[in-house]
Amino acid sequence: MIKINDTYSIIKGSDNPLSCDCAIIDCKNFLFVIEAGNNEEIINELNSIDKDKVLAITHFHQDHLSSFSKIKHINMYVGDNTYKYTNEGIIVDKDLYVDDIHLFKLSSCHAKGSIGIEVGEYGFIGDGLAPTYKKNAYVYNVQMLKEEIDELSKLNVKYLVSSHKMDKPEIKEDVINRLKQIYSKKQKNNPYITIE
Repeated sequence: MIKINDTYSIIKGSDNPLSCDCAIIDCKNFLFVIEAGNNEEIINELNSIDKDKVLAITHFHQDHLSSFSKIKHINMYVGDNTYKYTNEGIIVDKDLYVDDIHLFKLSSCHAKGSIGIEVGEYGFIGDGLAPTYKKNAYVYNVQMLKEEIDELSKLNVKYLVSSHKMDKPEIKEDVINRLKQIYSKKQKNNPYITIE
């Protein structure tokens, strides 16, 4: 486990099998775990901690949720699309709060039905910055990208954290400027921006 600050630690994911990182927020009475990942190290590490766990899964891809059923937990938060794969959890379809943790719907070109989590100065956004793959190209949906830029701009955080780089938070303004540069490449009558 890698300690980022007094309340936030991570367990690194893996390349084989592909697994995102896992963030652990130490709340007073429980651990708030962002992403279940897809490897035995995450399962074993979390289950070795004798404290109640609440899970939040940002989206439905296997590298983010496969381990959820093997991690002992008392509750779980998911987006509507993720619920179709887990059949468990509270669906985040509006702003929800667990202690000082803010859960919200997140527009994402990468995965439909994503959620984000705001904890102190950090905004956890899963793979929200990634494009999707469509017709042999990586693309951003213009409308969804605009919605995501607007949503991320409203967050009261200093850093944005991607699930495969949880040990490398990025300055929110830098991320938003990068997304705005991509958005500026939109073309009339084309719903997608292709990434070269």
